[in-house]
Amino acid sequence: MFEVKYLNDVQIEENLLYNSETNEFYSEPLIESDIVFLAAYLSIGFSSLTNQSTQIWGYHHKDMWKQKDLCFPEANLGKLILKKGLADGGDTIRLKQVENWETFYDKKKDIVYFGSTEHQNDIKYVKIFSRSIVGLDKGGEIQELWLQPEFVNHQ
Repeated sequence: MFEVKYLNDVQIEENLLYNSETNEFYSEPLIESDIVFLAAYLSIGFSSLTNQSTQIWGYHHKDMWKQKDLCFPEANLGKLILKKGLADGGDTIRLKQVENWETFYDKKKDIVYFGSTEHQNDIKYVKIFSRSIVGLDKGGEIQELWLQPEFVNHQ
């Protein structure tokens, strides 16, 4: 479903934030998305013009996060690309594999992991934004999200 366009030494300007007052992730700067993939209440936005991922946002209450020591996986810098013909502007698609996902949080490192509790082999990790990593399986399906947002408190 997804493929990766690897980048060399490109600075990613997008920043991921988590508002502790409203329990929401959001990206800055806000970049237009007209195709959305839902991972429970988290959204991964794509542009229909470029088929590239543009932002991550959505409600995800901290009370659902289980404490665990985490380390970001090694990841190559790249763009997450939606394969052509799988969605059109205005489409919203629910990722089915997230039904069994759990959320873990490392309070010392401010890392949030959203994915399966079972270790999977052959996952390739792609750093799509400054502090956001996506884990893809061999078929190009999203299996994990690794997020390290900046925590803010405002409404």
